[in-house]
Amino acid sequence: DDDAHPTLATWAGLMLFFWAIEIVFYTTFFTNPLRGLATGIVGSLGYWIGQQAVQRGSQPWYYYGFLTLLYEFLPALLTIGGAGAVVSGLLRGQWVVTPPGDLPPQRETPGTGETPELAIQNKERQVAQSSLRNSIPHSALSISHYFVLFLGFWVVGAWVAYSYAGEKMPWLLTHITEPMALFGGWWLGTVFSRTDWGEVRTKQGYWLLLLLPALGFALLSLGKAGLPFAGRDVESLGATVRFFLALLASGGLLYAGWRWIERGGLAPALRLSAIGVAAILTLLTIRFSYMLTYVNYDMATEYLVYAHAGPDVKRALAEIDSISRRTVGERDIRVAYDDDVAWPMSWYMRFYPNNVFYGKAPSADSMSAPVVLVGSANYDKVEPYLQRDYVSRNYRLVWWPEESYKGEWDAEAGRSKGLTLSQIWGALTDPVRRSRLWQIWFYRNHPGETVTAWPHRHEFRMYVRRDIAEIVWDLNVTPTAVTSTVAPAFDYSEIDLSAQMVYVGVFDNLPLLQPRDVAVGADGTRYIADTGNNRIVVLDQAGNFVRAFGSTCFLADGAAGKCVDPDDAGPLLLGDGQFREPWGVAVGADGTVFVADTWNGRIQVFDGQGNFLRTWGVFNIIDGDNRDPNALFGPRGLTLTLNGNLLVADTGNKRILEYTPNGEYVNQMGGGGVVLGRFEEPVDVAVDPNTGTVYVADIWNRRIQVLTPTLEPIGEWPVPSWESKDIWDKAYLAVDADGTVYASDPQFSQIYVYTSDGKLQTAFGKYGAELNRFGKPNGLAIDPVDNSLLVADADNNRVMVFAGQ
Repeated sequence: DDDAHPTLATWAGLMLFFWAIEIVFYTTFFTNPLRGLATGIVGSLGYWIGQQAVQRGSQPWYYYGFLTLLYEFLPALLTIGGAGAVVSGLLRGQWVVTPPGDLPPQRETPGTGETPELAIQNKERQVAQSSLRNSIPHSALSISHYFVLFLGFWVVGAWVAYSYAGEKMPWLLTHITEPMALFGGWWLGTVFSRTDWGEVRTKQGYWLLLLLPALGFALLSLGKAGLPFAGRDVESLGATVRFFLALLASGGLLYAGWRWIERGGLAPALRLSAIGVAAILTLLTIRFSYMLTYVNYDMATEYLVYAHAGPDVKRALAEIDSISRRTVGERDIRVAYDDDVAWPMSWYMRFYPNNVFYGKAPSADSMSAPVVLVGSANYDKVEPYLQRDYVSRNYRLVWWPEESYKGEWDAEAGRSKGLTLSQIWGALTDPVRRSRLWQIWFYRNHPGETVTAWPHRHEFRMYVRRDIAEIVWDLNVTPTAVTSTVAPAFDYSEIDLSAQMVYVGVFDNLPLLQPRDVAVGADGTRYIADTGNNRIVVLDQAGNFVRAFGSTCFLADGAAGKCVDPDDAGPLLLGDGQFREPWGVAVGADGTVFVADTWNGRIQVFDGQGNFLRTWGVFNIIDGDNRDPNALFGPRGLTLTLNGNLLVADTGNKRILEYTPNGEYVNQMGGGGVVLGRFEEPVDVAVDPNTGTVYVADIWNRRIQVLTPTLEPIGEWPVPSWESKDIWDKAYLAVDADGTVYASDPQFSQIYVYTSDGKLQTAFGKYGAELNRFGKPNGLAIDPVDNSLLVADADNNRVMVFAGQ
């Protein structure tokens, strides 16, 4: 009733209904009350507004029109019909918003005692009043008119706002379709109400419902048939026949429609045609909705989704389930995944309790998982770890629809140019391109492109450990043969060898405390990294104390970390000449001493008298493409090359660095991984005094890597142990004048002896404190005077000297 107005109770009821829905769902059934309500009321809108500058998707202004032609053509065409009815009614001044038959009956006043004649008069008056209320010859618009106009405003406003907005995503089409559905539904309802179905039945007009759709099909066939008499071959003759059949069908349908219009009138014919078209489009809408929801729900051939997970995600997960069941049990397998597959894999990984997320930084631990998932952005980061011992297969993680509707790419502007009218007309008039458009619209087929080689996709790779892949046959992955220089077994003898001399006791009022490394000068002088006392102890070849230098300094804490300025206002800085657990020491031919100040992240240099000369390096972790040579993370082993440069085992950053004696950067190599040339915990580096060959203790890969003097990897030697990852079990190397390579094993208290060609020849030592035993052997050094071997036995707080092997 247009004369009725909503009461306060009406509004209160509506608001109560609204807030009941709002609170229940946006608080996730009352589990997230405050943040949920804030997100529902303001947060989501704020997020969307913030995305406008991002312009996610970079869609053209006509994007929603394109989607409407594919999915929402029914409400769009009905809206056009409704707009025409509104404009026509306003121009004529006789706009009937609701047909009289659709109005509710007028309420009768009880007890009036109407006679039949009076009832007829009242009925005629009600009809007249209804017509007046729903027409606008001279009076103001009614509430019904305002509501329809509001729907029209909503439609136009939604189209303008969302087409102008920077972010255009397919799901936002909902906000355009909703007002169109209401507005177009109103108009279709009026068409139904104004149709005299009794007259349609009398004049046999039901078949006219299909006239316009049939005529459209006939005209479409006529357009597709091509020109007649194009040639004499079979194909041309067939085209000629199809042309004339379509022409005949079109003419016959037009004639039949004209004949019915003569009998039944133009307006009823148009209404029936509109209803028939709406019925056909309804069936098409149901068809496309079914295809989208149940057939192509995870396919990129549909445009109503943007970037979404492909079917390969479920396929990979099913294979992981199969591997887990056959190896460790129901979803108990360890699966590692990176940040590039975190969406959507993090959602599925919650079903695997032993999952490991390693982000952008793969490690030896995460790369030991039986199954590793990695996105294409991180392939190069994991290959050094997985290339040797894993097999892999590529999958489609996320894909998105074909976007030729954007037009050509404008490289200068950084966006697509959009389609021009001439390009659109060319696509509609060219038979081949028109056929392709039909395939896309009706079948969601994309001629020339297959889903297996879909160009618009983001891939991921699933790595499976080689030994597992060989038994899980349904992965359909054939492991390829990999040549490795690492031998599967060891054949060496163990000998009983006792030390000729032991350096233990009090030096400069302090006993040695966990010495981790030792170096020997050209004259046989011993330089001991007295790690526990944060100093360097210097002894002569006979073991007599010469000097000690250094003290404790936690550089990051400044003066609070016991750091001092050695010359106050002079050029030296706070902490120069002090250490925090020096784990490496080396001495040059001129007596210059280099010290790895491990947990201060720097290299310090001293003259032969222990006077501070210079320092370089800062405590820092490198990541990705950052190869800053000044960043050091726990540097340990040091050695000098044949040309006098310093090699540094930058343990935490998994690399070997080369500097001049003055600290100028020369070269580096390494990075995390298991393949040749990559390291996991490179602790020490040694140089052959004859050939310049470089050896690296790559302890977590349980091997010694062999490098050329220019740091090119050329081989690897396996080590029987080096299994421990304890922070104190750091193995060191030494090379004597004959090319014999010594490697310490702090976990099992042994020294391994290799020939120059990599054969493990002997081993000596066991756990203990006797002269033929070790507590925890770390650093090694060769005395160039007599070719003897020095061992820093940390847990026994001593340095031992053995005859060379």
